[in-house]
Amino acid sequence: QPERENYKKQNLESYLQCKKIWKSTTPSQWKYFHDLRNLIQIIEDDLDKYESFFSTFEHPKCVQKIAFEILLTLSYYNWDNNLYVSGLVTFLLPILNGFIKDASIDFAITFKDEKVPIDEIESDIFWCFSNFYDKNGLNDSVHPEKQPIFRSLFNDAGDLLNAEFPDIRSILDQN
Repeated sequence: QPERENYKKQNLESYLQCKKIWKSTTPSQWKYFHDLRNLIQIIEDDLDKYESFFSTFEHPKCVQKIAFEILLTLSYYNWDNNLYVSGLVTFLLPILNGFIKDASIDFAITFKDEKVPIDEIESDIFWCFSNFYDKNGLNDSVHPEKQPIFRSLFNDAGDLLNAEFPDIRSILDQN
């Protein structure tokens, strides 16, 4: 039990250090950091787009804020690989729903009706989601630049049809 608590404490400290990086952005940095502004806009747009997913919570805006902070921190945690892309919030929601029943400005409410400080619950969700992201190779499946180029796939499929199924290819050519 003490090992687990120590591990959670280390995770919380690491999470807060990473979160502090983007939280401490000065107005002049903000003005010139276009990538950060674009990243925040994408996350906010997705939270608006998937707003109905948060409607089961009594305080949906508080839960959306938790999601926002986790997703932005994930992008900072590994800027080169985990940078947020549109739709990633949908992968976070099942994990978030597994941790909290609701949230307020100061704390989250677990399914055991325990009040947990926001930073602690964010850290737990963050590390769970980060591990899920890495273990399932989400970087390769959600980032457009990592996805296969469709033209080469279509060309390969066409070559296969020509070589192995010329009758099907001729029907496709006729249509």
